[in-house]
Amino acid sequence: MKKINRRQFCQRLMMSSLAGTSIYGTLGSLSVANAFTRQQNFDDYKALVCIFLAGGNDAFNMLMPRSSQAYNVYAQARQSLAIPQQDMLPINPLTSDGTEYGVHPSMSGVQSLFESGDLSFIANLGALIQPVTRDEFLNNSAVTPPQLFSHSDQQDFWKSLQLPSNQRTGWAGRVSDLIMDTDAMLPLNISLSGTDLFQRGISSSAYGLSPGGVSRLYAIDDGNPDTVRRSQVFNDLLNENHQSLFARAFSGVQRNSMNLAGVIESGLENSTVNAPFVADPLGLSLRMVARMINARETFGNKRQVFYVVTGGFDTHGLQAIEQPQLLSSLSQNLKAFNDALSEIGITNEVTTFTNSEFGRTLTSNGDGTDHGWGGHSMVMGGAVNGRNIFGTMPDLSLNGPDDTIGGRIIPTTSVDEYGATLFKWFGLSDGELDLVFPNLHNFSNRDLGFLAS
Repeated sequence: MKKINRRQFCQRLMMSSLAGTSIYGTLGSLSVANAFTRQQNFDDYKALVCIFLAGGNDAFNMLMPRSSQAYNVYAQARQSLAIPQQDMLPINPLTSDGTEYGVHPSMSGVQSLFESGDLSFIANLGALIQPVTRDEFLNNSAVTPPQLFSHSDQQDFWKSLQLPSNQRTGWAGRVSDLIMDTDAMLPLNISLSGTDLFQRGISSSAYGLSPGGVSRLYAIDDGNPDTVRRSQVFNDLLNENHQSLFARAFSGVQRNSMNLAGVIESGLENSTVNAPFVADPLGLSLRMVARMINARETFGNKRQVFYVVTGGFDTHGLQAIEQPQLLSSLSQNLKAFNDALSEIGITNEVTTFTNSEFGRTLTSNGDGTDHGWGGHSMVMGGAVNGRNIFGTMPDLSLNGPDDTIGGRIIPTTSVDEYGATLFKWFGLSDGELDLVFPNLHNFSNRDLGFLAS
């Protein structure tokens, strides 16, 4: 009989599971076989940092055409929201489609990162189950994610890539189910923004941090000398031999949580970064991510996924005032985060990417924009094939080939393709990518090319 190695065993288990069960059963089977999986094969460190722009970022005022003819089409569609051509910050992609582009005038940090080769754009990205044309959309024959243009539904689809179900998991959660290191102190997924579907798995969950670090139990585990007696009583309760299975489980989880909090605090104690982050929630969160990455050897994880949410992008009104502030914060903090990773000496091992549940309408509602569909995202890091625009920039003509109606642009690059490119770099095999990204088989690009292999 021909011998097979552990990697081949896992691949055959995946394929046999896919043939006869749902994705949930497949991942459950794989978690049982986790002793055979590949975390121990990772001898290098890699991290992904997801920044979710909650509310629906108007990406068509983040990356814009500057060439005269293309700008005129843009300005006609955007009306009063059009950024003056002379105010755009020019960028110079290594590969040209014949049009000149610029970024929002508040994004000098992003302009600098792009020009230095540390950042690229992914054009016209969005929630798709399969490719969609305008004709298919208008004649109702298109297969689309449920409840397009709804915040909650599109956020859930972006994060899970699955249709609604009580068993819905996130793509980062499914990755953790597949490759989690059972010997590591920390889970693969770490959230700076609370519990989230993106990092929910079947057999794994995320560890939650605040921008200030570990959140201690109030009046019991907060380090206050006055709480010593209360802490002792609480610990005595945890250490009792409880008859109830639920009580024993709670005690175990609580003890592990308190012990892990101590380990994280110890690791962060001497982990500092000097980069000039903005003193806002996004900046404080990214500073904490940088400090955690700096302390990575304390925790022993070879793979980590960090998740940060920053809100306010639902600009139905006052967009001309609010969006420049939002994009300025994003730009400055991306630059500071890149500087922090350079300071640590780990830019090649960390890739940062942005998401948003949808773009916005090209047309103005008078003082802002309404919910759209496609939009642009950014990827940043030393492994990024920088200074490029990947994917296809859309035709911004109203009622043009990429417009559903009313300036809602149909995406031409799917989240599955985007995520598969990120996690291929992370170390997943083709078979594992098919498990994590359920719609990937409907698209032609399994690798968009924005990350070095």
